[in-house]
Amino acid sequence: MGPVVISAAAAGDEPGLVAMLAGLLAEDPGTRDPSVSQEWPRVAGLSSVTAWMADTTRLSLQPTAP
Repeated sequence: MGPVVISAAAAGDEPGLVAMLAGLLAEDPGTRDPSVSQEWPRVAGLSSVTAWMADTTRLSLQPTAP
């Protein structure tokens, strides 16, 4: 894996963040923890990420390849 740049997420980054979270869930907790729903990104991911980004008490970060 090459370098990664981390920056504050901005409007329009939501689909990419949901895709990243889906990949993380599929690789780790989704295969080892039966209480974790791998359907979450498809069912509620976009609305959840959008709400997180609108919450001014949270810092949402977006990793990108340079």
